[in-house]
Amino acid sequence: MSKNGKDSVAAGPEKAAESTQLGTYEEFAHEILDGLMEFYQGPMFKKVVGGGVLIETFTAFLLNPTKIVLHMGRTHIGVEYYGPERAKEILAEHEMEAEVVDYSKSDENFFDRVVGFPMGSDTVRMPVIGQIQDLVMPSNEGFDRLHQLGWNFDAQDMIMALNSGGIEVPPGEGGRLVNAFFFGADEKGLVSRHIKWMDFIPIEYDDSGTETDNFKVPFGMLAELWKIDAEYIYPLPHFQPMRLQTINRFIEVFGTSNHSEPEITKFLAQKENQFILLTKFGATQLHAEVLCEWQDTERAAIKPDFFVVQPDGYADIVEFKLPNLKATALVGTENRERLSAELASYVAQTRVYVEYFESSANREWVKNKYGFSVRHPDRILVVGRRYDLESDSWRAVASDFPNLRVISYDDLVDGVVAQFYS
Repeated sequence: MSKNGKDSVAAGPEKAAESTQLGTYEEFAHEILDGLMEFYQGPMFKKVVGGGVLIETFTAFLLNPTKIVLHMGRTHIGVEYYGPERAKEILAEHEMEAEVVDYSKSDENFFDRVVGFPMGSDTVRMPVIGQIQDLVMPSNEGFDRLHQLGWNFDAQDMIMALNSGGIEVPPGEGGRLVNAFFFGADEKGLVSRHIKWMDFIPIEYDDSGTETDNFKVPFGMLAELWKIDAEYIYPLPHFQPMRLQTINRFIEVFGTSNHSEPEITKFLAQKENQFILLTKFGATQLHAEVLCEWQDTERAAIKPDFFVVQPDGYADIVEFKLPNLKATALVGTENRERLSAELASYVAQTRVYVEYFESSANREWVKNKYGFSVRHPDRILVVGRRYDLESDSWRAVASDFPNLRVISYDDLVDGVVAQFYS
């Protein structure tokens, strides 16, 4: 795995004193995935397909994940699984995406990098030893934002960790998060992160060499867990199973290679699917593709994808672009990053909406015709995936745009699913 001009070295699961020379992220990922297969997934697969496990309740993404992300830190690797909780069958071969994210050179807290936003540095962190399930942990800023949104804390049938600075996994110890929700806040609103399943594997990390970094990765802890995990039943909400299925359909819509923006917005605009945007943005009404004509100038009418009307009767604007960016979100050299041409064009489009509603004549026309008010609306741009928009540089650049929030499709889905567990 290439890092700052140095190569990485990983140790085999049973050969902690030995190492294998690796030259790229891809090779390192293969080494880790091979260890998972040999000591964890392989034995589990034999038990599951051999009839020793009820397929209907088996945690499907452990063997048939759509994606595995390896979060590299100085003391641990976080192995995160994505995919369906249940499946009718477990396949011996399936398509899967693998990603390696390297935080080993960062001075920031490892878990804050994993979750994607700071959980707080002035409070005690919750240690993770063993398995922690059904956790809800807002930062103090996240708690304030949830309270402002009217989130019902008393109705939450999960472990609620308040006034905590996040979590930490002690060096040398293994840990696991299952169905954990984390909330933070920035100047543009609530941010959320759902971790379905993440194993923290302790490692020995040595970057003292001039040519290589050394990682020793013991898989013994997982070798002891596969029998338990094969019988484990992943927690699902106690109600609204149909809405979970709808979320799955939405993921399928935006996840296919031939998807289009109109297909995505058409799905969300259907009456039975509107709860996705209503839930995510705390809205009471949803209006799709409303044609807004200029009243004081001859210009082409605007037609935002969605207006989400808040309880106070004022609406914000949600605009959708494709989840797969054509290039990186930022371009330019370090400390001089800027939006890519692709993202810049999307932002420019939303500026027209702001200009439209600066006119009192336009605002009055919309209110009379459609029954809701718009004044200084938040512009919410849904585009890309979480890994496109998670760097510190990205957050710094995005903060330069007032009343603009850019969220990923992952953030949208997580924000809805989190509320199914309340």
